[in-house]
Amino acid sequence: MIERTVKEAILDRLLLLFLIVRTRQKGYNITGDVKLQKLLYKAEERMYLSGYKGLNYNFVRWEHGPFSQEVYVDTEDLTETGFLRRYENAIDVSNKGVQLVEALRETLDKNRKIEQIIDKVINEFGPLKGQRIRAVMYSYPKVGERKTIKKIKKGEFILRKLEDSEENL
Repeated sequence: MIERTVKEAILDRLLLLFLIVRTRQKGYNITGDVKLQKLLYKAEERMYLSGYKGLNYNFVRWEHGPFSQEVYVDTEDLTETGFLRRYENAIDVSNKGVQLVEALRETLDKNRKIEQIIDKVINEFGPLKGQRIRAVMYSYPKVGERKTIKKIKKGEFILRKLEDSEENL
């Protein structure tokens, strides 16, 4: 596994908060960890394929499709620090988290392409519930291969972070 730098982990957490804020603004909910993992996976996959360095998670094929342990670490830390809140089966951004995203609006606006990718992923997958989004993700191929995620061995890497040298500036 390729470890994230501190800068990458901070960026991941900001983009995770942004994704949840935008999902809510579009009228959708993040109904649990499965949906959050899949939205982040699809956003990072599209950034990776476009050569944009935004999200820096490493995903493996797991029980419910693409999974990143780093997402769990980030959501746990963001919950403990009051930026995220969990209730029943939903994950949402707290007022404190919304304020942070708004405070960084100018920085986010400078990275419009990343915002557009996240918005497209939300538009496409935001309406789906956890089990449906899982099934859809299983039907997609692993990046760079024809084999679908469902046919990949459990624990096998399916997406890694984009290295700085690979970025399409």
